Amino acid sequence: MNTKLLVPTDFSEVAQSAMQHAIKFAEIINADVVLLHVVNSRDEVEEAKEKLSKER
Repeated sequence: MNTKLLVPTDFSEVAQSAMQHAIKFAEIINADVVLLHVVNSRDEVEEAKEKLSKER
């Protein structure tokens, strides 16, 4: 079974920093990173997709 690390994000600067730490930690423990972002509307889904694509 693969270990998964759940990382909540709102794509703010602080969350981006936390995400980078989570990625490094996941590498150390050989885990997959799973991002969690909660949205209120369909428009926010598209906005989150755009922000995530910029992170890659």
